[in-house]
Amino acid sequence: MSEILLNVDDLSIVYKTSAGEVRAVNNVSFAIEKGKTLGLVGETGAGKTTTALGILRLLPVRTAEYRSGTIEFEGQNLLALSDKEMYGIRGRKISMVFQDPMTALNPIMTVNDQIAEAIRFHSDGTLKREEVDKRVNDILELVGIPASRKKEYPHQFSGGMKQRIVIAIALVCEPALLIADEPTSALDVTMQAQVLAMIMELKKKINTSMLMISHDLGVIARTCDDVAVMYAGEIIEMAPTDMIFTGNRHHPYTVGLMNSLPGVSGNAKRLRPIEGMMPDPTDLPAGCKFAPRCPFCEERCKTELPPCTEQNGHLVRCHRFA
Repeated sequence: MSEILLNVDDLSIVYKTSAGEVRAVNNVSFAIEKGKTLGLVGETGAGKTTTALGILRLLPVRTAEYRSGTIEFEGQNLLALSDKEMYGIRGRKISMVFQDPMTALNPIMTVNDQIAEAIRFHSDGTLKREEVDKRVNDILELVGIPASRKKEYPHQFSGGMKQRIVIAIALVCEPALLIADEPTSALDVTMQAQVLAMIMELKKKINTSMLMISHDLGVIARTCDDVAVMYAGEIIEMAPTDMIFTGNRHHPYTVGLMNSLPGVSGNAKRLRPIEGMMPDPTDLPAGCKFAPRCPFCEERCKTELPPCTEQNGHLVRCHRFA
């Protein structure tokens, strides 16, 4: 049997603002097995990044609140750990690749110093300088950057190379779980393909699990074993990747995503955007959150929260399949 590395159960996160409570993540549950990649897909504002930052406990303390749920990593509930204990997990056991390498790197530190800082922080000062230098050289070569450039600063690298450096920092301590938050959104199409291929190759080399966050179903199809579709803070569909792209049991929102993206729906017809906007997270609908935009909406969809039903490992939250 496969071993569960990360298990998120009934997670709800709210932000307290002057306009009211923003219900960013609502009763989200998913699991990631060792060595596997889960794709979290949805449009901007769906709650994907909040979920990722919530796992690492990097949410703003004054405004964010965990309303319910647990986050178990290697059998430990991360929400019950102290700040000091979390320092030992971030970067060493769970690392994150942020979507914008321009802001993820310190502009006044050399690449060498930024990677070495991550190594030293998680080695408890036991590594000698020569050992740190060797690990910096090795990880740079692994991500395709000559070690001879390690004394240079971020502004001396292209966007694609900056993202490779961010990935090097995230992977230098060989974490058990890598969270990649839109890792290619700031790159051109050619560089996107190269960076994705590199991430997947490195993932295999160090046998890490991954949570891949994206709004692009094409990226998810190429990189993930399983897919969770998120809308208005909820996971409304989850299944192995092949089921999501070839099955006949889909949430209307997932169908809309496929029809609104080129090359995913498998035809050359005019793209069909999803009409309407995602609901205001301070005033979510009582029933199905997608009801105001759904072409199959019935009266009960507006007032009754749809159940999450499973068939052959394919979960869908929709009244049509209840």
